[in-house]
Amino acid sequence: MNQRIHQRIRRLVAILTCAAGLLPAAWGQYSNWNNAAYDKSHAAKVLERTVFYAPAAGATYLVRWEEALRSDPRVRGVVIHNHGCGGMWGWETHVAQFYYRLGLAVATPEFVTRPGNRTGCPGTNNDSALQGGGENYRAGIFTARNIARMDARTDDVAVVLAHIKSLTGKPIFLSGHSEGARTVYHWDRTDPQIVGAILHNQSCSSGYAHIWRLPPQVPTIQILERNDPWSPDAANGSCGFRFTGEWSRNFTILMQEGTNHNPLTNEQARTTLRIWIE
Repeated sequence: MNQRIHQRIRRLVAILTCAAGLLPAAWGQYSNWNNAAYDKSHAAKVLERTVFYAPAAGATYLVRWEEALRSDPRVRGVVIHNHGCGGMWGWETHVAQFYYRLGLAVATPEFVTRPGNRTGCPGTNNDSALQGGGENYRAGIFTARNIARMDARTDDVAVVLAHIKSLTGKPIFLSGHSEGARTVYHWDRTDPQIVGAILHNQSCSSGYAHIWRLPPQVPTIQILERNDPWSPDAANGSCGFRFTGEWSRNFTILMQEGTNHNPLTNEQARTTLRIWIE
C-alpha cells in the first residue's frame, strides 16, 4: 500500500514539475521584482495625477469638474479612461474629446507618473518619449505582464471611482487604450453604476491571460485592427471567449482590417462606439 502511495506521489510531482516548466519564466519572477512603484499607498494621491474633462468645458480643473458632476444637466455620465503604457499622449486627449462631446465627463488617471514608476512601452533609446522603454519592458517590472503593475492601475481606478460615486449617481464607463485596456479587463468588481467597459486597440493574447479578471456581467466592447503590431495575436485577439453562455450578449467587437494602434481614428470606430454607448 505504501509503495502505491509513493508511486502516485512521484507521478504527481512529475506532472506538476512539467506544468511549471510550461509557464513563461517571467511569471515566476514576480516575487523578486522591485514593485515599490506599485505600493497601494500611492493610489491615495491619484486625483493629483488625473486630467479632467467635462462637456462644454473641455479639459478643466478638479473643482470645476466636481461641480459639473454634481449639477450640470449636460453631464449624462462619467468615463474613467486609462492611458496606454507611455502615459497621456495625444491619443488619450482625442478619446476624451470623443466622450465629452457625447455628454460624458471624463477622468484620465496618469499612471506613469507614480513615484518610481516607468513607461512600459518597448521603445528604443532613440525615441526620447520612450527612452529606456525597451529595457524596462524586457525587465518585466514595467509591463502589463506584471500582476503587481495591473493591481496598482486598478487601485488607482478604484479611488477615482469612489470619488465619482461620492459626487453623482450617474452611469460610469471604464475605458482604456492599449495597456489601459488591459487595466480595464483586470478590473474584478461589479457595481450598479458601472454600465460598461470599453477596450480600445488591445487584444486578449494568451501571454496576458493571467491578468484577466473582468466579470462577464459587465457589458464590454472591443475595438481592434486585425494586424495591429502593438496588440499581440491581434488577428485572433477577440475577448469574446470570456463571455460564455448567457453572458455572450454582453460582448460586442468591432474587428477592422488594418495595422493601426491609435484609438478612434476612423468613422466606423467612432460610429460603432457612439451607438454602443447610446
